Amino acid sequence: MQRVPRVEISVESPVVVGSETTIKSSILSTPTPSKIEWQRSKDGINFDCIKNANSIKNRSIPACPFYKISKATFEDKLYYRLLVWNEIGKSASNIVQLKVTGSLPNITTSLETNVKKRSVKLMSNVLIYDDSPDIHECYWTKNKEKIHVDTTENPSLTIRNVSPCHAGEYQLTAINAVGSSTSDVINLAIPSVFVNNIEDINDGDQRITVMIISSPAPCLVQWSAKSIEDDIFTPIDIDAEEYKGTTVSFPQPVLVVRQTDQLDKKYFRIDVTNFIGKIMHEISSLSHVFKHSLNKILKRYCREAKQCLAVLIQEQFQMLVKVRCVNTFY
Repeated sequence: MQRVPRVEISVESPVVVGSETTIKSSILSTPTPSKIEWQRSKDGINFDCIKNANSIKNRSIPACPFYKISKATFEDKLYYRLLVWNEIGKSASNIVQLKVTGSLPNITTSLETNVKKRSVKLMSNVLIYDDSPDIHECYWTKNKEKIHVDTTENPSLTIRNVSPCHAGEYQLTAINAVGSSTSDVINLAIPSVFVNNIEDINDGDQRITVMIISSPAPCLVQWSAKSIEDDIFTPIDIDAEEYKGTTVSFPQPVLVVRQTDQLDKKYFRIDVTNFIGKIMHEISSLSHVFKHSLNKILKRYCREAKQCLAVLIQEQFQMLVKVRCVNTFY
């Protein structure tokens, strides 16, 4: 019995980005089909001809035509159907929706320092989700320039005999069919030091907590002191009674000064050294900073004005931070 074609199509869905997929068809037609046309749509209502799957006419029509997508992308995430003509008329297949899945690689990094071996290991973990394509390239960069190291078996990067020439910003990039992901920056650099907290403890004692940021981790943390008249800092004995409670532990060393007036008599300094370089961070009383300038100012005023000005400056001084910090890099 002659009638319009009966057409049915099917596809395995979802499909992972970058993989091959085929939309298959089954046609029952008497008389034989004279033309077929694959179509696609964004909304499942308005369909357009697929240009790279031109309509086939006459005797070249296969028994079960198919539409193959060699490397699926998110742009292929559409609705599909097949139109078939014979001498009786035209028929449209059922509509199938192709779902395409895939995510970018997820990268986490960390830094491991081996002080004894003078080496650092830039640790990385590249996570691929179940519905995502595999990694096909993975590489490290230093200051945006690609480092030629083998990351096939392990994406981590080990740097031996670390020296100042290894300073820079390191990142790992992983690429799959969806695209590329780049890790956060691991910055190998001279340490940074900040005064984190200053507090009075007991009677007249003061504790200064310092924060060290250092990649790689420090190989030496040391407190030093010198009197106002001296030019050279000398390492202090952190076990001595006058500095009891002082620590050199990373990342938050602590300086405990017995009797606050020591800050008026001495300069203190913390030296932090890693494989890239050294920073010297100086701590002293603000009275040292203002003393010389104050004497200059007072010379310009009469005796009565001097007294008033001295009181005003002293009041303002009490409201200021109790320490001055100076950084020196090496």
